Amino acid sequence: YKQAVVQNWTQHPFIQGVYTTDTDSPYYKTLSEIVRPIDSKVFFAGSAYDTKRQGTVPGAFRSGVAAAERALGK
Repeated sequence: YKQAVVQNWTQHPFIQGVYTTDTDSPYYKTLSEIVRPIDSKVFFAGSAYDTKRQGTVPGAFRSGVAAAERALGK
């Protein structure tokens, strides 16, 4: 291990934080609302979308598998 990068996503002009974890926001939605597919064509996945390991690489993987299964109708 030689180098690390630390990001403050709330300061990034095009991201400004993650709304999925801001329960005080008037725009907050539950995970079940956020991961709902659009027209059975667009499926969402990522570390913020996992219910057990939110914000982690394993959580991102798990939500990717879940999205793929939804896309395949499993």
